[in-house]
Amino acid sequence: MKKNGFSTILVILIVIGVAALGTGGYLYYKKSVAKSEQAKNQENEKENQDNKLDEEGTIRKFFTLVDEGNVDEAVKMMNPHMASDENTKNMWRQSLAEFESVKVTKIEKSDLDQNDQVYVYKVNLDVQLKPNNQLMNWNNGQDTRFVSVVKSPDNVWQIYEIATGP
Repeated sequence: MKKNGFSTILVILIVIGVAALGTGGYLYYKKSVAKSEQAKNQENEKENQDNKLDEEGTIRKFFTLVDEGNVDEAVKMMNPHMASDENTKNMWRQSLAEFESVKVTKIEKSDLDQNDQVYVYKVNLDVQLKPNNQLMNWNNGQDTRFVSVVKSPDNVWQIYEIATGP
């Protein structure tokens, strides 16, 4: 009997241990699925926020991406008027990669809009170019650009043009 009682207790302990591990494994699985869904929701929320950027937000984000060295994403923000084919996009990628840093210091709405769809902004920038860069129309320090934006067919603001003058 004593031997049988010990076996019964051992079996009960094993069953309790397996049940606890099974519950813990399930809880771990449930927690990791929840984290995965949360990360996906945060990514979708960020994408929705990007799509909701206004004109000034679009300009700021563009130069922030350049400042961070994320020139591929910056080029994706350009309207086909600026970057219509792969060669032009590559030219822009090479040019934007020449910036050590670029910070927007001020944005002003211009009254020089090209039409009722293209809006022009005067953008003051603090620019630091990489040494031995090949950019001819940019200067280290304070620099001003006139940046035009337009809405794409899917209602997202895009960079339409970057110019040295209005």
